[in-house]
Amino acid sequence: MSTVLCDLVDINAIQARLDAVHLDGGKHLMGQPTPVLDFVMSQENKAAFDIEREMTRDGKIKGVQLRYEQAFLPSEVQSNGEGCDATGEYCQVWESYAFDPTLNEYMDFKLGVGELKTNPEENTAVIAQRVRLMMQAIKEKVHANLSDFIVSNLGNWSSDTPDIEGVSVAANILNVNTTLPSDSNALRVANPILFQQLQDALTMSGYGSTGIFGGTELASYVKRASAGSDSVIGYNLKDALEQFGVAATYDRILAGKLAAALSATNAAVGIGSIAPVGWSLYDSDGAKLNLADSVADTIYDPATGMKFEFRMTRDCDDWKIVVRTRYQFFGLPENRYKTGHPLEGTNNLGGININCDNQQSCIA
Repeated sequence: MSTVLCDLVDINAIQARLDAVHLDGGKHLMGQPTPVLDFVMSQENKAAFDIEREMTRDGKIKGVQLRYEQAFLPSEVQSNGEGCDATGEYCQVWESYAFDPTLNEYMDFKLGVGELKTNPEENTAVIAQRVRLMMQAIKEKVHANLSDFIVSNLGNWSSDTPDIEGVSVAANILNVNTTLPSDSNALRVANPILFQQLQDALTMSGYGSTGIFGGTELASYVKRASAGSDSVIGYNLKDALEQFGVAATYDRILAGKLAAALSATNAAVGIGSIAPVGWSLYDSDGAKLNLADSVADTIYDPATGMKFEFRMTRDCDDWKIVVRTRYQFFGLPENRYKTGHPLEGTNNLGGININCDNQQSCIA
C-alpha cells in the first residue's frame, strides 16, 4: 500500500459525516440518552463558569483554578460608626483542582489492510460510522462518571428550606410528595403545589436556571400536568406547571446511582454548579499528525461539543484506530458562603426524594 494515509483518510470528512448524521437525527442507532451530561456540557453552563487559570507544563494541564467572592454577613455590618479605621475584611475564595490528563476513557479497533480502499470517501464512511458508535459509548461512560460526581458532591439546601409547607429536609435530601394524604374517601390526589414547593426550595437555596434529573415519577408527573389534568380538589395542574415550571428529565444512570447511594430519586443541577474540563493531546497544531503511517487530530461530538482524540496508526500490517476523551468535573467550593449564612454549604447541587413513586401505593 504505497498511497500515503492522508490520501486514504480525511479527518475533516470524518467530522463532516459525524455532523451530518447528528443533524439527520442520528439514523438507525440512537445511543442511550445522557441528559445530565448534555446539560453540563451546554454552552449556557460552560459560560457560567469562570476558570481563572489553567496551569500548564510540558503540554499537559496540571491544575485548574477557580475564583469566587464570598458574601458578607449582615452581622458584619456596623452602625453609627465614626473615624477612619477599617475593620472589615474582604475575602476571595480560591479553589484549585488537580487535572490529571492520564485519566481518560477510550475505545479502539483495527482495520485490516484489505479493508481500506483507494477511495477516501469509502474509507470515511466506514471509519466515521464506527467512530460515531465509539464516541456514543464513551459519552455514556463519561455520563456515568458525571453521575458519580453529582452523587458524591450534593450540597446543602438553605437553612430555611424546611419552612416551606409540606416539605422536609433530612440528611440534606429535600423530600416532596407527588400526592397528598388520603381524604375521607381513602383516595390520594395529586399534590397541586408540587411545582411551587420545588421552585421555592430552589429559589431559597440560591439556584438560578436549574434542571432536575433522575427517576421517572417527577418526569411523569410533569407530563401528566402538561396534559391539563385537573386535580379532583379543583386545581389545574397545567396552570401550575406554566407558573412554576421546573424542567424534570428522566435520567436512568443518575437515578440508579442516586437510589443506590442515597435512597434519593432526583438531583437538582444549577447552571454553573459543575465545570466540565476537557483536554485533547492534539489541540495544538504542532501535536497533530498527518503522515504516511499515522494521523492524529481532535474531533468533536456534534451533540455536546465534547473533545475526542482521534489517532490512526499502522504499527504492523493492520491499521489501529483509537478514540479517546479526557474529561473531569469540578464543582463549587463548600466555603462559598461564610459560617452562619443561610446558604452555608450550598453549591447548587441538591438531592431530592420524590415520595409516592408508585400509583398503587398512592392509594390508601
